[in-house]
Amino acid sequence: TYRALADRAMESSLDLPEPPRELCFSRGDLVRDSFSVDGFVSSCRHHASLETLRTDLGVYFNTLKSALIELINQDYADFLRLSANLVGVDKVIGNVANPLTDVQQQFKSVKSLLDEATGIMETKLGDRMVMRQRRAILERLMSIDRSLVKIERMQQQQQMESSVDQQIIERMAGEFNHLQFNVTQCRQLPYIESIRPRIATITSGLQHHLQQLFDVGLSSRDVSTLRRCLRTYSLIDKSQAAESLFRQSRVSPYMERVITMTNLVSNPKGLSGVYEIILDFIPSHCSLLLDITASPSLILIGQTAPLDFNDEPVTGFDFLVFAVWPEIVSRLEAQLQTIFAPGDPQAFHKSYLTSMKFVSSFERLCRSQSSVERLRSHSAYKTFMNRWSLPVYFQIRFQEIATQFESALESPISIVSDDSHFFLQVTSVLWKCLHACWSENVFLPSLAHRFWKLSVQVNETVDTH
Repeated sequence: TYRALADRAMESSLDLPEPPRELCFSRGDLVRDSFSVDGFVSSCRHHASLETLRTDLGVYFNTLKSALIELINQDYADFLRLSANLVGVDKVIGNVANPLTDVQQQFKSVKSLLDEATGIMETKLGDRMVMRQRRAILERLMSIDRSLVKIERMQQQQQMESSVDQQIIERMAGEFNHLQFNVTQCRQLPYIESIRPRIATITSGLQHHLQQLFDVGLSSRDVSTLRRCLRTYSLIDKSQAAESLFRQSRVSPYMERVITMTNLVSNPKGLSGVYEIILDFIPSHCSLLLDITASPSLILIGQTAPLDFNDEPVTGFDFLVFAVWPEIVSRLEAQLQTIFAPGDPQAFHKSYLTSMKFVSSFERLCRSQSSVERLRSHSAYKTFMNRWSLPVYFQIRFQEIATQFESALESPISIVSDDSHFFLQVTSVLWKCLHACWSENVFLPSLAHRFWKLSVQVNETVDTH
């Protein structure tokens, strides 16, 4: 057959005849896998000239032609019978092609039917999905309507009571939370816009009842009432409202009485005494809230543990950071602006150190490290720190020290007149300037790099003179 002839030809092409022994190369040099013309010529030139190599290749070429003719003569009969064996192959192929064509048409027909059925199924599935979505929306709208009716009924019931019923408030909050979830899912529907006034009325009424409950709990120091009230605030995602309410009802009146210029002047301890009164507010008015909202596992070393470890803390609140601290900073900026003025460097130095000590004391009253981090990242904290004009204070101190030192440089060889450890006046003044840079009445830790630079500059100035 043709395949057998082809296989034999391939085997013969690989089985090259051995060249005569007198040639300058062998059969192995021609059939190796890494054969290249340049490498072959280069290896042969070590023991033969190019002319000899050309002659030997011509001799081997004649040998190859003879071997090829012999191969053709050997298989000549098979080559002649090949054409005879192919007679009638076209008819056989035609007989096979017709059934294959029929099968192809049948497959195409079945595929078309399957595609049509798939399209119909996808359309019905899409319609079914739309129906499910519409049904879910309809169920949410019905749930919204039921929640509105329930909350309005509970609010009417609460208005009939002489005092705030905690159970009604908790039920109202749970239903309100469910209402808010469904409203969020359907917020783009026209029906939601139509009930916005009812939702606003419900929200206002619920917050009013929670404010009453929160005020009652604070006034009576009722832990159970405060815990349930804060949980309700957390349930309806109104933690900031509770913190804002505490700031307005408790923190603001206290700070308004304490942080005044009159108290600053009349207090024997001055600013330090005002800060002590401010810090007294936390244990006397905030300890109960901190105990309820602090987690025992997160309490800093030295802090008081919550009232009852068996009760889960009400998380999501930080009254010191979001209620007490902003009010303190706001009052300080409004009533005690003079403490931030750098015009009097001595007073500014004392006010700054006293204020930084107050900040450290306030941070120690925070119940957890995360609370301290929230405090330091709060905008009111950054505002308070930025109010201290440290560059201006340093510039004033720089002028004082530099002026004194420059005056001494005008007479660099004058002798010290008073009893001193130095012989020259300029050396004595240099020592005083360096001592002033790091004295406790001048130096501020936040300006350490600037005072160090000033010290180096003063020493370099002496060296140049």
